[in-house]
Amino acid sequence: RVNTSKKFFIGDGWQSIYVFRGSDGEVFEKLDDFHLCKLKYNYRSYQEIIDYASTVYLALYDKVVDNDISSYITRVNYSKESSIECQKGYGGQVAIITPYEECYVFKNGERAVDNAYRQLRRIMELNPMILCRTNKQVKAIQELGFTNVSTIHQAKGLEYDNVVVVDTEIDCLED
Repeated sequence: RVNTSKKFFIGDGWQSIYVFRGSDGEVFEKLDDFHLCKLKYNYRSYQEIIDYASTVYLALYDKVVDNDISSYITRVNYSKESSIECQKGYGGQVAIITPYEECYVFKNGERAVDNAYRQLRRIMELNPMILCRTNKQVKAIQELGFTNVSTIHQAKGLEYDNVVVVDTEIDCLED
């Protein structure tokens, strides 16, 4: 027996698993009693991480979707306050190390500039999970001797205390 009283909710139809499997976001308009809700609270991350992730999403969304232009995450070297409130509050850290040896650190709501090599050494001492866009990147990093490496898609739903995201060209919604 199917329970028809259950409702299906998703935060952003364009970022859902259905889109990743080849459907478009308009599939949700066909669902009975579907409601699109914006995420207001986050219980798993620190404010710095959500602020930066939201900034990247908003900065790249229009470029990639509307203008069909590719971009890189490290081009977003600023962070704006997100409308999403994190229950953990502040306490996290985001470090952006650009290909040009620049390093920007977001911590406690502030942005600082740091030495790229020093920051990278600190991060790698934490034995982070390194997340890549492609299996080719995973293999190349493993060949350098790192074992905590995975694709972003394989890591979805998992949690790690320390994460390094390998910069990659963002040229479609799935990235």
